Amino acid sequence: MVFIIANVIVMGLDQDDQTKERIDLLLTLNYFFTVLFLLEAIVKILILGFKNYIHNSWNKYVILSRFDLFIVTASLIDVGVQ
Repeated sequence: MVFIIANVIVMGLDQDDQTKERIDLLLTLNYFFTVLFLLEAIVKILILGFKNYIHNSWNKYVILSRFDLFIVTASLIDVGVQ
């Protein structure tokens, strides 16, 4: 939960007029959080199996696991485009 909040704060720091150093720092932090959340998804999939990951009982609603995987995938696409 701490990393999610930290990621949201970092995303909120993005501004139109930034120095190159700040842009580089925010990109590095974005890569860090993307890798961190990707590793979390991979570990959960390896431990639970893909089907159980999608239907994980800790989530009250199945859609939240799918949304989590969607966010990780979208982040990877974003990193790939950059």
